[in-house]
This record gives sequence, C-alpha cells and structure tokens, in this order.
Amino acid sequence: MTIKPRMPALKMRQVIQREINNRGWSYRELAQKADIPLSTLHQWSSGSSPRDPVALLRLAGVFGLTLEELLFDQRIIVIPDDC
Repeated sequence: MTIKPRMPALKMRQVIQREINNRGWSYRELAQKADIPLSTLHQWSSGSSPRDPVALLRLAGVFGLTLEELLFDQRIIVIPDDC
C-alpha cells in the first residue's frame, strides 16, 4: 500500500462557514450545540489550526461529517498497491 505524502490543504474554515450558512445558525449556536468554547470556534474560523481532537469530533458530529470532510472538505481514500 502506498500513501501519498502530500496532504490536502486544510479547508475547515470554509466548511464551518458553509455548514453554518446552510443551517442558518450563528457561531454562538454552533458552539453551544458542539459544546466547544465560542472563542475556539472563532479561532478555527479565522484560520487557526485545530489542537483539540475531542472538540473536532464534536464539531464534525454536529454537522454529520467525518473528520476528513470537516478538515479537508473531502474523504481521504487509501488505495492498496495491489488494486
């Protein structure tokens, strides 16, 4: 199995904005639903890299997304060499 070393760019900022707009929520509402500090959500929305994996899981869960979808706006698929 070969894994390409280059990771896709983080797109969490765009995903958060899109999902908030689609649902008509405010950042405050999202922070409450995900049980994460509003300040953390604002940092992520302004481009800061996430550091709290539990908060990421909560946020992804509120949106019904995988971590890959939340972070990169895509699913990462590993294809074995023998395929």
